[in-house]
Amino acid sequence: MNNIIVIGKNSKIFTNYISKIKSINCILALSHKDSFDVCRMQTVLLISTSNKSNNENQQILNRLSKVFPKRVILISSMSAKFSQNYLYKYPRIKFEQELSIMSLFPSFGIIRLGTVPLATDFIRIPDVRSDNREITQLINSIITGNNSILEYYFQICSSNMFINFYSKLLVKLGYFSILFRPFDIILRYFTNFTYGYSLISFEELSKE
Repeated sequence: MNNIIVIGKNSKIFTNYISKIKSINCILALSHKDSFDVCRMQTVLLISTSNKSNNENQQILNRLSKVFPKRVILISSMSAKFSQNYLYKYPRIKFEQELSIMSLFPSFGIIRLGTVPLATDFIRIPDVRSDNREITQLINSIITGNNSILEYYFQICSSNMFINFYSKLLVKLGYFSILFRPFDIILRYFTNFTYGYSLISFEELSKE
């Protein structure tokens, strides 16, 4: 059984999923405001860092680096992979988090998760499913493995012609896709559809 300390105990990923993985023994769950002294020479799973401020994230990571954890695993976003091609703030912040993890900690792992859509459409549901064995194996492997970035997402095919068209349009526009951010906000708060950088991530991945 893998013993870890979780930083980000109030996140949905922790409460809805990671806390339920039987092969992981969470010996302690901390918030970002707690002392990190107990993390010395421990494996740390870091989730739900700030989505708005690189400075806040850097402060958290600097505090953690000063106690010399054994290994740090960051739960990141698939959108970070394509952050340099677009102007969305969230993916760029996630990418900066990854760079900081790699520079500050000799032993690290990064897991990029994509928003999980339903099999036949771009509908938002929680990032992970409690009965998914593949992602459980992914987390277990990266806790004990070499320094690496692992990715997890679902292959999907949308039946919604408009969302299909919109995702392709955003990719084609590149930097200028940010002009459609107001429309993304409408999709986010008034529909269940995936939007913005999540659509871009899946569209870009489909090319690989």
